[in-house]
Amino acid sequence: MARLYIFLDKMKFLFVIFIFLLILFAPDFYIYETVVKPMVFGGFQWLYWVPQIVVVLLMVAFAFEADQTAKFRHIGFAGFALLCLQLPKIAYTLVALLGRLAALVHIPTLPFIIIGVGLAGVILVTLLYGCFVELYKYDVQTVEIASPKLPPAFDGYKIVHISDIHSGSWNPNGRQMKRMVELVNSQNADMVCFTGDLVTNNHSEIDPFFDILRTIRANDGVFSVLGNHDYSFLMSTRDTLQRLIEKEQNLGWRLLLNENEKITRGNESIAIIGVENVGRPPFPHVGDLGKAQMGTDGLFSILLSHDPTHWREEVIPKTDIPLTLSGHTHAGQLDLPFLSLSRSMYPEYRGLYTEGEQSLYVNAGLGFTFFPIRIAARPEITVITLKTK
Repeated sequence: MARLYIFLDKMKFLFVIFIFLLILFAPDFYIYETVVKPMVFGGFQWLYWVPQIVVVLLMVAFAFEADQTAKFRHIGFAGFALLCLQLPKIAYTLVALLGRLAALVHIPTLPFIIIGVGLAGVILVTLLYGCFVELYKYDVQTVEIASPKLPPAFDGYKIVHISDIHSGSWNPNGRQMKRMVELVNSQNADMVCFTGDLVTNNHSEIDPFFDILRTIRANDGVFSVLGNHDYSFLMSTRDTLQRLIEKEQNLGWRLLLNENEKITRGNESIAIIGVENVGRPPFPHVGDLGKAQMGTDGLFSILLSHDPTHWREEVIPKTDIPLTLSGHTHAGQLDLPFLSLSRSMYPEYRGLYTEGEQSLYVNAGLGFTFFPIRIAARPEITVITLKTK
């Protein structure tokens, strides 16, 4: 059954890619016929197709790379280059076609051409900004969460919440990773919580950053859980998953696999609960909240669960856990009022949500998947201060 899910998932992916490429390249034929042919002379019109062809050939070549980490990183950057080439053309073409329709009722087409060129320029600048500026522009969010269940000894307790590092998406030189870790450590947290997706496809992604990640510090330690990508079908055997688990534990992090730990201040305690991935195929649903909660009755509890949909599906209906921390969504890596994939897919996709005495915080993540871009969805470090109510 797992193999069938993987096969169907791959076929669906190939179909989506085909439709995506069809839409992506359709404007080229319009622009070639209406702009390039009339304006470019001397047999040089064919040069128009060179950038697109080069990028596509690079993507195909990268697909055969043996190093899985390098392959996905290189394909992602080539895919981003293709977006930079094609999305402005799509915008221009749509506006130009509106101009042609307007011409049928004797409205001048020149303003449409000017608007189309301007819109194309804005899109290109926005894409480049999202890749070269916002991708590593860390956003430190401060949140205060009050609960009547919090023991007085933990009033003012500070948690740094991070998520979705996706190690393979970072430059192997480690400079940006080091800056992120320094920013985390500068918060002087009582606890650091990591809510999954340390890697994207392979445990080897951690290797270039191992010595950097192991320097993350907090008074009560670093607690973590696995995310859906940590169970990637490229690491589908138990042996390779175990290697990831061992590496994460060797960082000095307390990896919670459907289990919990207690933090004590004097005679009072709180519980940190961690569940394995709660998700959908092809990633396994292996979280067991009941098992993870054992022995925490009556304690103020913090649940680490990678996917925020778990909160509404099981945490609210079946528990009284005051605080759940999640990641997974990346805030869509693109979070504009009129365009946000995560907002349409997840009822709780970013930030703080409260229902009764239960709260959920969804961290926007630090790394990225596939396209190296973040627009209005900066990589996030969340500083949560607990308060008695």
